Formats: sequence, structure tokens, C-alpha cells
Amino acid sequence: MIMKYLCVLVFGALLIANTNAFQIQQGASKRTRLTSLKMEISKKEESGIDRRTFITDVAVLGTALVALPVNPIKGSIIAGAAPASVFSGEYSDPNHPGMKRSIEAVGSKIVIKGSDDGLNVWELTAVPKGESVLIDFSPKGGPKDLLGKWDGSGIVFPDGNKWSKITPNTFVGDYADPNHPGMPRKISLGAKGALTIKGSDDGEAFWELAGTVSGPNVLIDFSPKGGPKDLVGKWDGSGIIFPDGNKWSIITKATYVGDYSDPKHPGSPRKIAVDPATGEVDVTGDDGRGPWALRASVDGPFILVDFSPKGGPKNLMGHWVGDGIAWPDGNKWTIKN
Repeated sequence: MIMKYLCVLVFGALLIANTNAFQIQQGASKRTRLTSLKMEISKKEESGIDRRTFITDVAVLGTALVALPVNPIKGSIIAGAAPASVFSGEYSDPNHPGMKRSIEAVGSKIVIKGSDDGLNVWELTAVPKGESVLIDFSPKGGPKDLLGKWDGSGIVFPDGNKWSKITPNTFVGDYADPNHPGMPRKISLGAKGALTIKGSDDGEAFWELAGTVSGPNVLIDFSPKGGPKDLVGKWDGSGIIFPDGNKWSIITKATYVGDYSDPKHPGSPRKIAVDPATGEVDVTGDDGRGPWALRASVDGPFILVDFSPKGGPKNLMGHWVGDGIAWPDGNKWTIKN
């Protein structure tokens, strides 16, 4: 009898402890687990296991039941849902360059702060839903429950806009510096999130600097070049802006996209485009004898164009210089704004 009363007390405690963790819709699942637990205890009681072993086993089984994962939003058991903390961090919004969005997980909810003009700050609330987040944009005049989907590096919205999470890896790449045309700067990621910046101002003497990332900012030690020790650069979604207004623009395939003028063929424009489906780079033009199309590839500040269809070299390397492409023969294609 004592053992039976003990069973009742244990099961009662488990039921009370789990009342807030399970919804009514999980009732059937819970009863199944409790039934299994009762059967296990009955077997142990009938087999004559001593009191200490019996109580220990009940505690272990009870702990396993209480420890089942619970959805912090709905109070239901779930699997594979992204916690609110996944979304925490600083984000860049291409629709508002230089205007970061800060996301913070507060319990099971999310608070988002930002500005669209650098003057007026707004605050939104959101709720995580699996690998997505429902954001209430109504304080900004938008929809109450706009669904944003986490894609591994940011939040993608139904209109195609993406808030990209800013991490040390965000800054990795090749950059064009308008203060030093044709002299790219390369940022790489080192141990523990530290950045290494390499470049040259004249193509002969090369320097190396160290940097650290703090949210949407990078602190670069320019002292080896005679500059400040901790110069703050701000990520604006397409490059790094410094306090003097200079901007290092990251060089990607998109950098080369546009219409160009070629001084060797006045009035015969060249066009570079990227196929959105394949990512391939196409170069087209017309020298007055009919249109032509070439295939190219991009590697940071360099573009390799196959000019063989025009009777030229198969892999001619052009160098991005900030406002166009410089070729080995001294010719330059200038991009049109």
C-alpha cells in the first residue's frame, strides 16, 4: 500500500509540474507517457525491487518527462524550431543604407530598433515562428504580422528585401578606395574574429593593418601607416564608410554591372551584366560591324574576359579601378553613372 500511495504522490507532482508546459492538444501524448511510466513502475513493484532503487527510477523517469522541449511561444512540444536568440544581432538593410537594425531577444519575444533617417528611432516587436519571425510593422504604418524568413545569414522578406546580419565575416572581401584608384584593399578573417587588412597606396610598398569588429562597425589600427590607432569604419551594406566621408566599396560581381564607354571605340558602348539564374558574367558590345557577346569571370578586383570570339586573348585580365576597368594595354573602360 505504501508503494501505491507513493506512486500517486509522484504522479500528482509530475502532473502539476507539467500543467503549464503542455497545451490541451498535447493531452493524448502526455497520457501515453504517463501510462508507460505507470506500467514501468508496476513491473518494478511486482518484481520486488527495493524501495531505494524504485524511488531512484521514478525520479529519473519523471525528470525525463519534465525535461521534454517546450515551445516558448505556444507552450507546446516542438522539434527543430529556431530560438529567438538566433535572430539577435545587428543587421544592414539595403533599402536604408547605413541605417542598421538591432534585434534583441527578450525572453521568448524579440525587440527590433532602428531608424530610416538617422534622426527618428522606432521600436518594433516580433515573435519567432520556427525558422521565421513575425514582425509587427504597424508602428511604422506597415503590416501587423510581416513574415521574415531566416536563410542562414539574414532575414528575407516577401518583397525580396533582406536584412543581412553583420558579423566579422561580413567585412571579408576586396575593396576599392576612391582615394587610391586602382589600389584595392583586402580584408580577411583571422583567429577569434580578428580582421587583417592588406593593401598598397602606390603599387610598390605594401602595408598590413589589424582590425576588430563591434556590431556594424570595424575599428582599424592605422598607426602602422601613420594614422589613428582605432579609426571607426561603419558598414553601410555595400562597403565601409570612414569619418572623413571616404568609402571603401566592396568589390563583387555586381560592382562590374553597367554600361561602359571605350575610348578606342567612341560611340560603341560595352555592357556587363550578371545572369540572375546562373551567376555568369556576360560582356556585350558592338564595334560597328555587328554585336558580339563574351563570357567573363570575376575574382575580387579582377575580371577575366574571353576575347577569343573577337580574335583576342582567351583570358584578358582587367583591373577594377573604382570607376571602370583598366586593361594591360593602358586602355580603360569607364562605367557610366
